[in-house]
Amino acid sequence: MARGINSVSHKNFWMCADTLDEKKNEKLKKIIDDYFEKQEILTEFKQREEGQDEKQPSPQEVSQAIADIRQLISLHGHEHRFNGRAIARIFHGISSPCFPAQTWGRARRFWRSNMNLDFNFLVKLAVQEIIKLR
Repeated sequence: MARGINSVSHKNFWMCADTLDEKKNEKLKKIIDDYFEKQEILTEFKQREEGQDEKQPSPQEVSQAIADIRQLISLHGHEHRFNGRAIARIFHGISSPCFPAQTWGRARRFWRSNMNLDFNFLVKLAVQEIIKLR
Protein backbone atom coordinates (compact mmCIF):
# COMPACT_ATOMS: atom_id res chain seq x y z
CA MET A 1 0.00 0.00 0.00
CA ALA A 2 2.75 2.45 0.96
CA ARG A 3 4.71 1.77 -2.22
CA GLY A 4 1.58 2.34 -4.27
CA ILE A 5 0.87 5.66 -2.62
CA ASN A 6 4.50 6.72 -2.99
CA SER A 7 4.33 5.91 -6.70
CA VAL A 8 1.57 8.50 -7.24
CA SER A 9 2.77 11.14 -4.79
CA HIS A 10 4.79 14.25 -5.55
CA LYS A 11 7.94 15.26 -3.75
CA ASN A 12 6.55 18.69 -2.80
CA PHE A 13 2.97 19.88 -2.57
CA TRP A 14 3.55 22.82 -4.91
CA MET A 15 4.36 20.38 -7.73
CA CYS A 16 0.70 19.40 -7.91
CA ALA A 17 -1.05 22.43 -6.42
CA ASP A 18 -2.09 24.05 -9.70
CA THR A 19 -3.09 21.13 -11.91
CA LEU A 20 -4.62 17.71 -11.48
CA ASP A 21 -2.71 14.75 -12.89
CA GLU A 22 -5.53 12.50 -14.12
CA LYS A 23 -3.27 9.47 -14.60
CA LYS A 24 -1.98 9.59 -11.04
CA ASN A 25 -5.46 10.30 -9.75
CA GLU A 26 -6.90 7.21 -11.45
CA LYS A 27 -3.94 5.09 -10.36
CA LEU A 28 -4.44 6.16 -6.73
CA LYS A 29 -8.15 5.30 -6.89
CA LYS A 30 -7.29 1.85 -8.25
CA ILE A 31 -4.68 1.26 -5.52
CA ILE A 32 -7.18 2.17 -2.81
CA ASP A 33 -9.97 0.08 -4.36
CA ASP A 34 -7.66 -2.93 -4.71
CA TYR A 35 -6.51 -2.57 -1.12
CA PHE A 36 -10.02 -2.58 0.31
CA GLU A 37 -11.17 -5.41 -1.93
CA LYS A 38 -8.55 -7.84 -0.59
CA GLN A 39 -10.17 -10.75 1.22
CA GLU A 40 -7.62 -10.77 4.08
CA ILE A 41 -8.56 -7.24 5.08
CA LEU A 42 -12.27 -8.05 5.02
CA THR A 43 -11.70 -11.18 7.11
CA GLU A 44 -9.56 -9.31 9.63
CA PHE A 45 -12.16 -6.57 9.95
CA LYS A 46 -14.96 -9.10 10.48
CA GLN A 47 -12.94 -10.87 13.17
CA ARG A 48 -12.38 -7.62 15.01
CA GLU A 49 -16.07 -6.81 14.77
CA GLU A 50 -16.97 -10.19 16.24
CA GLY A 51 -14.44 -9.75 19.05
CA GLN A 52 -12.38 -12.80 18.08
CA ASP A 53 -9.19 -10.76 17.78
CA GLU A 54 -9.05 -9.70 21.45
CA LYS A 55 -6.01 -10.96 23.30
CA GLN A 56 -6.64 -12.41 26.74
CA PRO A 57 -4.16 -11.32 29.43
CA SER A 58 -1.94 -13.98 30.95
CA PRO A 59 -2.48 -15.05 34.57
CA GLN A 60 0.83 -13.38 35.49
CA GLU A 61 -0.33 -10.05 34.04
CA VAL A 62 -3.62 -10.30 35.92
CA SER A 63 -1.97 -11.17 39.24
CA GLN A 64 0.52 -8.30 38.80
CA ALA A 65 -2.32 -5.87 38.08
CA ILE A 66 -4.21 -7.07 41.17
CA ALA A 67 -1.08 -6.58 43.28
CA ASP A 68 -0.60 -3.08 41.83
CA ILE A 69 -4.23 -2.19 42.56
CA ARG A 70 -3.92 -3.34 46.16
CA GLN A 71 -0.64 -1.44 46.63
CA LEU A 72 -2.09 1.74 45.15
CA ILE A 73 -5.12 1.58 47.43
CA SER A 74 -3.06 0.74 50.52
CA LEU A 75 -0.55 3.55 49.88
CA HIS A 76 -2.89 6.29 48.68
CA GLY A 77 -6.35 5.12 49.74
CA HIS A 78 -6.38 7.30 52.86
CA GLU A 79 -5.72 10.43 50.75
CA HIS A 80 -8.00 9.70 47.80
CA ARG A 81 -11.28 8.00 47.14
CA PHE A 82 -10.59 5.62 44.28
CA ASN A 83 -13.02 4.04 41.87
CA GLY A 84 -12.25 1.49 39.17
CA ARG A 85 -12.09 4.03 36.40
CA ALA A 86 -9.68 6.30 38.31
CA ILE A 87 -7.32 3.39 38.97
CA ALA A 88 -7.42 2.32 35.31
CA ARG A 89 -6.70 5.90 34.25
CA ILE A 90 -3.65 6.03 36.53
CA PHE A 91 -2.40 2.67 35.25
CA HIS A 92 -2.81 3.86 31.66
CA GLY A 93 -1.31 7.30 32.35
CA ILE A 94 -4.45 9.29 31.53
CA SER A 95 -4.58 12.57 33.40
CA SER A 96 -7.75 13.80 35.08
CA PRO A 97 -8.59 16.78 37.32
CA CYS A 98 -8.45 14.62 40.46
CA PHE A 99 -5.36 12.70 39.35
CA PRO A 100 -3.22 15.09 37.25
CA ALA A 101 -0.22 13.83 35.32
CA GLN A 102 2.06 16.40 36.97
CA THR A 103 1.42 14.81 40.37
CA TRP A 104 0.83 11.17 39.53
CA GLY A 105 3.53 11.02 36.87
CA ARG A 106 6.03 11.19 39.72
CA ALA A 107 4.51 8.01 41.16
CA ARG A 108 6.22 5.96 38.46
CA ARG A 109 5.38 2.81 40.32
CA PHE A 110 1.76 3.14 39.19
CA TRP A 111 1.57 5.76 36.42
CA ARG A 112 1.41 3.96 33.05
CA SER A 113 2.33 0.70 34.78
CA ASN A 114 -0.31 -1.56 33.20
CA MET A 115 -0.69 -0.22 29.69
CA ASN A 116 -0.41 -3.74 28.30
CA LEU A 117 -3.87 -4.54 29.70
CA ASP A 118 -7.15 -3.39 28.20
CA PHE A 119 -8.55 -0.27 29.89
CA ASN A 120 -12.03 -1.73 30.46
CA PHE A 121 -10.52 -4.95 31.81
CA LEU A 122 -8.53 -2.88 34.33
CA VAL A 123 -11.68 -1.02 35.37
CA LYS A 124 -13.49 -4.30 36.10
CA LEU A 125 -10.48 -5.72 37.93
CA ALA A 126 -10.10 -2.58 40.04
CA VAL A 127 -13.80 -2.54 40.96
CA GLN A 128 -13.57 -6.17 42.07
CA GLU A 129 -10.54 -5.42 44.24
CA ILE A 130 -12.11 -2.30 45.76
CA ILE A 131 -15.15 -4.35 46.75
CA LYS A 132 -12.94 -7.09 48.25
CA LEU A 133 -10.99 -4.55 50.31
CA ARG A 134 -14.07 -2.97 51.89
